[in-house]
Amino acid sequence: TVTHEFAVDPLTLELRYHSQLPATAGPALFSERIGFANDYPALASILLGGLDNPVQLLKTTQFVLSRDLALHRARPAIQSSAGCAGSDIRFDGVARGGQELLLTVDSRDQCPLTFATNYVSNMRVLIEGTDNELPVYPAYGSLAAVTVPPGQYRLRLEAVPYVPRWSVWLAWGSTLVLTFLVFISVRWNSRFPTS
Repeated sequence: TVTHEFAVDPLTLELRYHSQLPATAGPALFSERIGFANDYPALASILLGGLDNPVQLLKTTQFVLSRDLALHRARPAIQSSAGCAGSDIRFDGVARGGQELLLTVDSRDQCPLTFATNYVSNMRVLIEGTDNELPVYPAYGSLAAVTVPPGQYRLRLEAVPYVPRWSVWLAWGSTLVLTFLVFISVRWNSRFPTS
């Protein structure tokens, strides 16, 4: 049973929320295989369609929506490996003021790995000590996922700041206009002195 409680702190009059949700599986979860569904209703029918244990299916299969594959550059490797069940991941902490997650991975095969964080397009996963960047894709429609190579290494999950191109062009254009106006003002004052 999941309970939710709301309370008002009498001193500060702040609304506090407390939830007794069960703990997550950890910072990330290895799966043995990748399954595909066209959309959320198709995923729901796979999970609820006469299966005895949908939770076990979720633990062994990383589901990727086909529409997500069409929108994102990363393509997960399509393979099944029983060795992924024996793979291990350990949370080592955060760095750069909480902007990076550090994880130690011991993967027995090329395995799908789902992080317990939402997918965003400016997310990067790097194998520390190398220039190897793993492509990130959305799993289950909203969680960040990668396909990791076999071996023992440290992963760094980071969000790269995104600067829209239009804002860069706007800044350059504004700088040019301002420079032009200063130049015109200086020339005007040199031709027609005020005193």
